[in-house]
Amino acid sequence: KEQEENSRATSPPRVVRLAGVMPVIFQKTALSSSAFLRVLIPAANLETSAAASADAPIWRWTSVNFRFRPSQLEATLAEARRAVTTATRVQPPSPDDVNDPMARLALAFDEALNVKPPLARTGPAVIALVGDLQAGDALPALGDEFGDLAPAVPHLPPPEAGPRERRIDLPVAVAQAALGYVVLAPAPSHPEWFAWRVLLYALSHGYEGRLGVEAISRRGLVYYVDAEYLTDGADGRVSLAIGVDPAKLDAMSALLRETLQGLAERPPTNAEIEEAKAHLLGRRTTAAQSDAEVSAALIEDWVGRGRLVSEEDFEAAVNAVSRHDVERAIPAFLAGTTIVVRGVE
Repeated sequence: KEQEENSRATSPPRVVRLAGVMPVIFQKTALSSSAFLRVLIPAANLETSAAASADAPIWRWTSVNFRFRPSQLEATLAEARRAVTTATRVQPPSPDDVNDPMARLALAFDEALNVKPPLARTGPAVIALVGDLQAGDALPALGDEFGDLAPAVPHLPPPEAGPRERRIDLPVAVAQAALGYVVLAPAPSHPEWFAWRVLLYALSHGYEGRLGVEAISRRGLVYYVDAEYLTDGADGRVSLAIGVDPAKLDAMSALLRETLQGLAERPPTNAEIEEAKAHLLGRRTTAAQSDAEVSAALIEDWVGRGRLVSEEDFEAAVNAVSRHDVERAIPAFLAGTTIVVRGVE
């Protein structure tokens, strides 16, 4: 009975355009008695009102966020309008001022790809509203606050492939070094996107994958491997970020090189590919367990593909990936930059 009530209280996501222009993704859910609003701005390093939180579900974009009770809908939308229209860009930290190895590695990823910030006026490109709300109440209220705004259309300067290796010496002694790998990758709308997702899963995912099992379980060189596949809608970025004891840095660097080269010499097996596909399908179903996560997933679809993707279409695309597709993507996957960040005395 409870499942039936939840089903009736949850609707499929829908896209509407305020005043025929501003795109809004709306979904009524029964995940909680609250709601979550995301206003996505094609810009990074934004400063906004104290009432809002901000994160970056999309690479090089900023999401201005509000969690609220349904009774607070109109007041929240008014505050969101103020937050968005008064948001300002702030200067990002200078790499020379960052002495934490992992934070310096994060900056080095975009440096290696010569990533430039988006060129667009500050303003929303898409709005997502998810939660225990009725469309008949929410959509007119959204139109009142945002219907007069034209959606911001970003110009995203394309990243560029960087050098094959880079070393960064910090001017301080540190307790932990950092090791990373970054490569320019396809966007979700590209036919090879799913093959690249399979490759990244086979290489590393948390404590598992070829790199995780060898580095963590078998050799005890590191505790964790952070693997990410980010996209801004036009391009993608695959990265591995690893914190490592300085005494084990050389051994871990050698293992990373060996494991990457191993993808070319021993491409993912059928079993690895099927496991990766099962993971992609499983995460698609189970990853979004809150209104905030659902709204982020919907926005990722919209920005990455220009449309919302049904579960059936997503499953068909995953299942269509062949071993040949995966093997064909390997040379480009291995054309990235290895980065070492260490402190010096």
